[in-house]
Amino acid sequence: MVKLPLISRYFDWLRNRAPASEIEPFPILDSNQQTNISNVYVIGDLSGIPLLKFAAHQGSKLMDSLFHKGTIQPLREGNGSKENPYEVLIIGAGASGVAAALRARRHKIQAVVVESTSAFATIADFPKAKPIFLNPQEFEPESDLNLNGAVKEDLLQCLVSQAQGVEIIHDRATRVRRQGGLVEVTLANSVLYSKVVLLAMGRSGEARRLGVEGETLTKVSSRLIDPMAYCGKRLLVVGGGDSAIEAAIACSESGALVHLSYRGSELVKVSQTNRERLETQMNRGLIHCLPKSTVKRITETQVEFSDGLTLANDAVLIQIGRAFPTQFFQDSGIRMSNSWDLKKILGLLVVLVLFSLFYLWKKGSILTAYYSFSWPAMPEWFVLNAPFVYGLLYSMLVLVFGILRVKRTPTTYIKAQTLSLVLIQIFPLFILPTMLFPWLDFHALLPDWIREQVLMVEEGVNITGDNAWRSYGLILAWPLFPFNWMMDHPSWFWLCYGFLQSFVLIPLFVIRFGKGVYCGWICSCGALAETVGDRLRTRTPHGPFWKNLEFSGQVILGFMVLLTLAHVPSWVGYELPWSVLMLRYYLFLIYVWGVDFILASVLGVGLYMYFGGRLWCRLFCPLSAMMHIFSRFSRFAILSKKEKCISCGVCSKTCHQGISVMEYAQIGKPMDDVQCVSCSACIVECPTQVLEFGRKS
Repeated sequence: MVKLPLISRYFDWLRNRAPASEIEPFPILDSNQQTNISNVYVIGDLSGIPLLKFAAHQGSKLMDSLFHKGTIQPLREGNGSKENPYEVLIIGAGASGVAAALRARRHKIQAVVVESTSAFATIADFPKAKPIFLNPQEFEPESDLNLNGAVKEDLLQCLVSQAQGVEIIHDRATRVRRQGGLVEVTLANSVLYSKVVLLAMGRSGEARRLGVEGETLTKVSSRLIDPMAYCGKRLLVVGGGDSAIEAAIACSESGALVHLSYRGSELVKVSQTNRERLETQMNRGLIHCLPKSTVKRITETQVEFSDGLTLANDAVLIQIGRAFPTQFFQDSGIRMSNSWDLKKILGLLVVLVLFSLFYLWKKGSILTAYYSFSWPAMPEWFVLNAPFVYGLLYSMLVLVFGILRVKRTPTTYIKAQTLSLVLIQIFPLFILPTMLFPWLDFHALLPDWIREQVLMVEEGVNITGDNAWRSYGLILAWPLFPFNWMMDHPSWFWLCYGFLQSFVLIPLFVIRFGKGVYCGWICSCGALAETVGDRLRTRTPHGPFWKNLEFSGQVILGFMVLLTLAHVPSWVGYELPWSVLMLRYYLFLIYVWGVDFILASVLGVGLYMYFGGRLWCRLFCPLSAMMHIFSRFSRFAILSKKEKCISCGVCSKTCHQGISVMEYAQIGKPMDDVQCVSCSACIVECPTQVLEFGRKS
């Protein structure tokens, strides 16, 4: 394989060490925490809220919402049968589930809890005398479940005493499904029916395993009960999260000689408090960290690593989390963020075919008899054709979904950004070319210089939406909209304005305010993504594969530079050889059909429902790729207060540019990934207000 070190170094510089973590699969929920199954809701850890305070708050508020909407009725007692169902069935007796049950009791609503083990089993599994930090300290949940206790035992006693009046069925739920107007819940030993079901079981799967030889030895455990059990032993703790750090600290304080193994080069999913405690123990020589290490084999007396390192060892504690209850969701038919089945694949193919036909009609390549429409009531200057219909449809979508976006997230920033996108799409990108220019031309009010320099339409030709399209270049800059330059004799207006727009104004604004100043506030692609795509943000794929695929835009940018330069000789009157002209023509067709039609139109819009609304902007847009270069010189970034980060992952999950925002927040590093379009979604959705716009020091 041929190596290109210069290009590789360029890509590394552009990426700027941006992380590219995978996002763990999660159930797809609407704004009310409801799954794709009607009246089945998810609360607590499974919804991405790991803290006790937030879980209790969420369970209580959801119950309030269901009560006030009339979804569930008070003063009614069911027995769980199909003929007499429960009002609410809650699966999981953790903080969110019990809090929901207590709030239901306040509203005089019957709520029954199903629990496979015991109430608050996750907390019961905490190590002996584990310190409890009920963060964030300043947040007071609206809940009937009181959270008090400085250590595990005190908190558990407090919680269990409050759950005494809650009706709990001890059984294991294996599936939920819709049965007529009810939800059928299949348990290991029975079947129950309820009007509403709340899934609050948390990450109730088995503890994750390493999958290496020797993992079944008796000295290997995935549960820390009493740190004193490891006193005087050589202990290896495997994991890089808060649980692993807390276990390592507790055991080192109890007299164990601890080595901490984790795969990354640094700890990122760790709270600031635990990070400081770990550093204290390391400075004392009680904990030794092994970054970038992977366990290969475990024996009775030692642990072997993939890099050849061998440690003498008495015990291994695996703290890499619990498995997500994927099987439960699959059996229930609850849609997950990464789930694909035959129905979804066929739906994708149908969508792509329909969008291909639609954009072929817009280009005038098919159904040409229906490209323009006649309507007796139309003004003489007005032409109802594909450009008008497409512009009207596009503008209406941006307007309607923009209003919905503002209603859903009524922050000052969202209101201003949405208004900017809507106004730019409606006026300069729709009304100006399809109505205002034709009207001015019909009434002989259109200045000659606009006809000649801006629209480049010959004298005597009527201006319509078909030939006023060059005015899109007033907003859409090269190389996103290159057509005003890719011709033999462009006007001086477009040469001067286009150069000023692409190489002076945009760089200055991006360096000052970040890439989002154009992508998030001006561009028509961004307008559709931020409005129609607003509810689809969590469908954006993450991970190393997609991060590397982002460099496709740089390839397309390079192609656009070469193709544009190939037109420069014609600008100054130089006649190119016929063979060169033909090559240039075919390369232009590659752009028109390969980039503009397939990537920007069919895939860029058609894949919204499957990969979020920013697929084109993130992966293929050449203008976005050019702005990435300018962004590397910008001091604008999203700043974080790492001490408040709870590692819930909501910020990364909601980023429709696929940025691992959480990894920046966990270490307090400015989030300066060049992909950021300043949509503010991560700032708004963060439950602990960790993030804010700012400037790097």
